[in-house]
Amino acid sequence: MKRWTVEENKIMSENYGKVSTGGLALRLRRSRKAIIDHAYWLGLHYYPEMPYSLTIEQTQVIIGSLLGDAHCRPARHNPGLQFCCKEADTDYLVWKYEILKSLCGNLGFHPYTDKRGNSVMVQFNTRSSPLLREFHQAFYINSRKIYPVNKLPELEALGLAVWFMDDGSISKGFARLATLGFTIEENCSIKDYFKKQWNIGAKVQFDNNGNHKLPYLEFNKAETQKLIDIISPYILPCMSRKIGLRS
Repeated sequence: MKRWTVEENKIMSENYGKVSTGGLALRLRRSRKAIIDHAYWLGLHYYPEMPYSLTIEQTQVIIGSLLGDAHCRPARHNPGLQFCCKEADTDYLVWKYEILKSLCGNLGFHPYTDKRGNSVMVQFNTRSSPLLREFHQAFYINSRKIYPVNKLPELEALGLAVWFMDDGSISKGFARLATLGFTIEENCSIKDYFKKQWNIGAKVQFDNNGNHKLPYLEFNKAETQKLIDIISPYILPCMSRKIGLRS
């Protein structure tokens, strides 16, 4: 790892929070993640005033992420959000952070090993906020993530793309959405949602895991192409493999 020089630390101290993370990354020739982590190490706490409302882009990223890999942490007063991904997809996580930065400050990124011990993951957390109550209420009952009946109608193409970047894949022209965190009944409701909202047909399929059947959605080649046509404008270059393209 390239060591930080005194001059670089001075530039960080004078500019962090005034210049964009991307701007500092270009100037110092480091990744945006490295800028955020080093700012945290230097004690350059950047806590912007909490917004009074969320932007459309922020709302879409939150809904799509909660349908995917994100979690909404309960709190005594206000909930917070936790986002994670494999270390190899850190650029994707940084993209989410940049969009949600007004909710985060520079709390930094934290690596950890997943429960199975075979992947290094990276995560970041938002601060707790009353703006996130509606998401916790929509997505959780008794600490279990549920199919958010009242939130899916708000999902637009960007949010759908985020969901697919989190949990989607394509193999031999067939798209698959890993919805195993939802019940079989909820998967059927999600299948109906795709048909009603996007005119995309899907089937609920199952992976066998011992005595358990884990549901997921599968799209045939024609329906997969419909899905790609909708989400491809929002798929990040670093995640283009998700729709069968090379980055």
